[in-house]
Amino acid sequence: MAKNLAAMKLGKLPPRHDPRTLRLASYLAPTIQLPAVPESVWWSKAVQSWPMLGNDRYGDCAWAGPAHMEQAWAALTKKKFTPTDAMVLKDYSSTGFDPRTGTHDDGTVMLDMLNRWRNVGICGGRKIYAYVAVDPHNHDEVKLAMMLFGGLAAGVALPKTAQTQQFWQAPVHGPYWGSWQPGSWGGHMIPYMDFDLASRPTPRIRSISWGGIQELSWNWHDVYCDELYAVLGMNWASKTIKAPSGFYLDDLRADLRAVAA
Repeated sequence: MAKNLAAMKLGKLPPRHDPRTLRLASYLAPTIQLPAVPESVWWSKAVQSWPMLGNDRYGDCAWAGPAHMEQAWAALTKKKFTPTDAMVLKDYSSTGFDPRTGTHDDGTVMLDMLNRWRNVGICGGRKIYAYVAVDPHNHDEVKLAMMLFGGLAAGVALPKTAQTQQFWQAPVHGPYWGSWQPGSWGGHMIPYMDFDLASRPTPRIRSISWGGIQELSWNWHDVYCDELYAVLGMNWASKTIKAPSGFYLDDLRADLRAVAA
C-alpha cells in the first residue's frame, strides 16, 4: 500500500551557508585521475528493509537520513547494522527535542547534524572523517561523489506536489510557483543512494525517505535540492577496509587532496 506522504513529517531547516565549509570541486584538480562514472550506481541494493526511524511522527529526517546511510554502508561492507527509532531520536535530542514528550520538535540545520556526525557520532558513536559540499547543479560532480562516497546527504525544499507524486518529477521549463514552489511543503533531508542514467523514459536518482525508496528525476533535483554534501564515513572505508567503490581511505584522501582535516 502506498504511503500517505502528506501525513509524513518534515524537519530540515533552511540551509546555513558557512564559508568555512569545504567544497568538493576545490579538491578535484585536473591532474588527479579519477575513475570513469558508470551509467548506474546502486548502493541501496544491499538493504532489504529501511526502518521509518520515527519520521512519520517527528521531524527527525536530518538524523534518520544519515542513519540510513550508515545502514547501507554496513550492509555493503558485510557488517550488518540496523538503526532504531531510539538511536535516531536520541541524536535528534541534541537539538533540544525531547523524545519522552515529543516537545521541541523544531527540525535541524544540516550543518549542525554534519558537525555532530563528525565530532560526536550518530547511532551510538558512528562517525565520519569529513564532509564536503557538492554543487547540486553540476551533474558530473554529483554522480562522481555519489559513486565514490556511497551516497550523498541531500537537503530538498519540497513542493506540495511531492505529497501526491510517487515519482518526484517537475515540469522541465516551470513554472515553479503555487504547489510547485520550492519549499511550499517544507524542508526534508534524504540520502541520495543510487542513480540510473539508463532508466527509460527518465533517468533518475534513488533516495531513501520515510522508510523506503523515493525516486526523483534529475530536473526535479535541479529545482528542489538546496544543499548537498559528500561524507567520508569511517564505516565506508578505512586504511584497512576497501570501500565498495573500490578505494581505500588513503586512496580517497589522495584523490581529493586529503580533504579530511
